[in-house]
Amino acid sequence: MRWLLHVLDGLGPDVLVSAGDWGEAVTVDDFFQIASRVRLVTVYGNHENFPAVRSFVLRDGEVVEAGGFRIAGVNGLVCGGAEHCTPPGRFRRAVSRIGSVDLFVSHQPPSAPYPELEGDEAAELMTWALEKIRPRLHLGGHMTGGCFTYHDFGWGKHLRVDTSARHRCYAVLEGRTVTVYQRGVNRFISRILDTIMKFWIEVACSSVEEVADVIARALESKGCTVNVRWEQSFHFPQEYVRVDGVEVIDEPFGKFEIMAYFTVKKTLKKPDRCEVKAGYLVKVLEDRLNNPDSFAVSAAIKGMAEGLVNAVMREVFFSLT
Repeated sequence: MRWLLHVLDGLGPDVLVSAGDWGEAVTVDDFFQIASRVRLVTVYGNHENFPAVRSFVLRDGEVVEAGGFRIAGVNGLVCGGAEHCTPPGRFRRAVSRIGSVDLFVSHQPPSAPYPELEGDEAAELMTWALEKIRPRLHLGGHMTGGCFTYHDFGWGKHLRVDTSARHRCYAVLEGRTVTVYQRGVNRFISRILDTIMKFWIEVACSSVEEVADVIARALESKGCTVNVRWEQSFHFPQEYVRVDGVEVIDEPFGKFEIMAYFTVKKTLKKPDRCEVKAGYLVKVLEDRLNNPDSFAVSAAIKGMAEGLVNAVMREVFFSLT
């Protein structure tokens, strides 16, 4: 608990969001110490001091506004018969009360991106819930195995961060960027809430495949590994082509993976025009600074990512207009 209070004192966040598993040793006084520093939005997990934690958790299906986000959650694991369980029927009713939200928090993980949970009824029910709610970001718990897990559903993202004493990881959400830290060191940067992408142009086209081909060639010319696929999204009424380009940047201060992503679709009112939208994700593969200035490193590498996307968009624009 001391390390968490130290992080809160150092960062001064507006809101602390937790997916549960505070531990059996946590006390009411611990929660009051947190609440005196920051607004707490949490659900409980399966490892709790339940008499202490129940006074501080979200109600199942409750929606609150905090830090400029609409946040909802469901407690515990989907099961029956134990104190930490939320029975499937109650879980479905809670989900049905949730409308549009930015963040959905649960201790119960979905089946993706965890292969060991494929076919698990509780995990599949959580996957159903996420498909129904479609939050921009799902904050999950329960699973272990490293500092964090990140997954892109297409319509939104999943993030699990291990805040245990072993890993001491935490995520900071600022505007549309989330950064994962481990013991104060930057481990992952993502434009995780970019439902409307950062870059946008409109070009003349005979087909979306024609535009996707120009994007793919431009990415390949810059040394990127390219993937092209058809997708359907909650945000677009028709199918679209997505083109991803992955580039590894090796700098003296660290090694990073940039994924530039582009979507191409026909405009609804102009059949001879295509809309191209783009964004990027950045993953820290290796941090080589002993005392890193995380925000300076983030700004530097995000500048490289934006430069890659801008260069490709310029090539598309001048090739097709």
